[in-house]
Amino acid sequence: MRLVYSYYVLDIVHRGHLLMMRNAKAIAGEDGKLIVGILTDEAVMEKKPKPILSFEERMDLASAIKYVDVVVPQETY
Repeated sequence: MRLVYSYYVLDIVHRGHLLMMRNAKAIAGEDGKLIVGILTDEAVMEKKPKPILSFEERMDLASAIKYVDVVVPQETY
């Protein structure tokens, strides 16, 4: 089984996010899994302003995307 990992802020979801996730899932293959890391607010604020959506909202959003198999917190950029 192939595992593919990708991480995002995912504050404002756009078509580019979905295309990247679709491509990552294709790389994982039918038997594989796409694991998505969502940057914590603290990690985001190392390089950008505080996200508009809460960390929990961004985790929920990622979980709702059909290409995503597993969502985990990402604590570093």
